[in-house]
Order: sequence, then C-alpha cells, then structure tokens
Amino acid sequence: MIDLDGKRALVTGGSRGIGAAIALVLAENGADVAFTYQHSAERAQAVAKSIDGTGRRAIPIQADSANPNAITRAVSHAVSALGGLDILVNSAAIGHALTSPPCARNSVSSERFVPIGLWMCGRTCWPLQWPRSR
Repeated sequence: MIDLDGKRALVTGGSRGIGAAIALVLAENGADVAFTYQHSAERAQAVAKSIDGTGRRAIPIQADSANPNAITRAVSHAVSALGGLDILVNSAAIGHALTSPPCARNSVSSERFVPIGLWMCGRTCWPLQWPRSR
C-alpha cells in the first residue's frame, strides 16, 4: 500500500478498464480522485460510487480527451473541485479506427494514433506541479 492520504489525482479515461482500476486504487490508498469519461455517464457514476465507498471524493468529468479545450476545462474543473492536483494519470485511449486492410495501409497516413490528450493534460498540469515546494 502507498500512503496517498490527502493527495489529489486526475485520471483521464477513468470510467472503464485500466483507468477505472487506477482511479479506484488511488482512492483506496487515500487520494481524492477526479476522472474523465467521454460517453458513458452511467459507467462514470458507477466508478464514482466505488470511489465514494472508500471514503474519498470522486469527481467524474465528461471530456473528450482528443479535444484540447475539453482537456483544459477538465483540468480546471478537477483543480477547482479538489483544491489542486498532485497526481496525473493519462489513461484515455485516443486513436482512429483502421478502415483499410493491413496490406493496403500507408504506414504514415492510415495508421494514426493521436496522443493529443496526453500532451494537453501534461501541458496543462505542468505549471500546477512544479512551482510549489514540498
């Protein structure tokens, strides 16, 4: 167990899969957790209920991690709701489905993965992390 008592976390893609598991483990170890979800408010509420069950705060935030403005708003919402951020976990999967068979793909144009949410979260959270002394 890691002592995260009083820490504040943001998990992108926290409503399902690995992101949901990470959000719950952070809460079980003492962190209050804000997390983003794109579509399923029902899944997000289920994760929030699990986090609440640990005695920690859960802040579900609807945001499309491929949209820079949505990510900026999500980080701002998390900071406002939690009073700051100590931990950032980028777990949102952002990509484009492949529509052509493997033999027809141009390795550069058809097979795209867009990690803009990862970059935007890091860029937006960076100033929140480093100016403070610990």
